[in-house]
Amino acid sequence: WKTFYQRVLSGQSFKKEVYSPAQLEEKESWADISFNPIYQDKKVIGIACYSRNITENKIAEEKIRLNEARLTEAQAVAKMGSWETDLLSLQVNWSAQTYQIFEIDPAGYEINHPDFMNFVHPEDRNKVNEAFENSFLSDTVHMIEHRIITPGGIEKTVEESWRVYFNMEGQPVRAIGTCQDITERKKSELALQQAYD
Repeated sequence: WKTFYQRVLSGQSFKKEVYSPAQLEEKESWADISFNPIYQDKKVIGIACYSRNITENKIAEEKIRLNEARLTEAQAVAKMGSWETDLLSLQVNWSAQTYQIFEIDPAGYEINHPDFMNFVHPEDRNKVNEAFENSFLSDTVHMIEHRIITPGGIEKTVEESWRVYFNMEGQPVRAIGTCQDITERKKSELALQQAYD
């Protein structure tokens, strides 16, 4: 703390989050503390210190972080990712697992709907595009199976489920869905079918 006071006395203002671990009957807590110099005749004559309890905010942030971590883990186990498309700009937001399914490094890569369509197998693009456009007519859950080709040339089969959301004027503005890698399941189904043929 001595260093902090010296910084303020030299004319600097700054904030610091302070964590207090649980002790005896007291629970853990966080505080947001700001230090500001007090001037008189252009000289620092004191320090103004303000403290704000941010424990509830920090607990809420930690819960969100844990929930996001659990969701990421669950998606990885199920080989299922999530996505959201802005139907006005066609910008797409993919979860980490969706990027993994498509075998794309998300760092510095901004996906949009035309980019996604480029990954769809050429023989499946018409049915995917038709299914997506037809989904603009209702707010029910839609589903389709189709193939994709990763940047490395690997063919996969995915199952997409999504719902379209509309504004007050009834215009489709957003689509939210999931993408699950069902490649292994489809291979097993094909092998079972061939065994009985």
